[in-house]
Amino acid sequence: MKKILKILVVLIAIVIFAFILQFIYTFIRGYSMYKTEIQEVSVKEKLSSIQSMDNFTTIDRVPKIFTDAIISVEDRRFYTHKGIDPLSIVRAVITDIKTHDFTEGGSTITQQIAKNQFFTQNKNVYRKVGEIFVARDIEKEFSKDEILEIYYNTNYYGAGYYGIYDAAMGYYEKQPSELTDYEATIGRAHV
Repeated sequence: MKKILKILVVLIAIVIFAFILQFIYTFIRGYSMYKTEIQEVSVKEKLSSIQSMDNFTTIDRVPKIFTDAIISVEDRRFYTHKGIDPLSIVRAVITDIKTHDFTEGGSTITQQIAKNQFFTQNKNVYRKVGEIFVARDIEKEFSKDEILEIYYNTNYYGAGYYGIYDAAMGYYEKQPSELTDYEATIGRAHV
């Protein structure tokens, strides 16, 4: 019995050690992806260039209900986290384990900007780690309102429309500030 217990302890130690090694490898590879992406252009430079685009729409030029809808759907704890929401990540991991699929992302609005502006859409854990580093940089360089503005202006709203301005003009032939509450919320699928 003691021999079986010893073997079991050794096996558990090996599994834990392998898990730790995998975690370290994942962290290093994700950090490497992050460093590669920001070598060409820094987070601040890339996102500042978005802010200087024609028709860049600031938060005061969209209906408040639109902002509330975005936060409600995409990232309920947006104003309380620093770019990464550990609760959402844990929920996503549990869901992915239950479904045996890598469908649940747990990404914050900040992480979505990181993914869409700096990485490919390929789903893998290394990219997720890279996103965390970029999200951290975004949160250091930009206010929460600026992050929302960047999200509004780069998000895909369907039918080939990227950004709130193009979507509002394309779907409703209106400036974003002219959207009705209905258009800003039901149109959330569009706008």
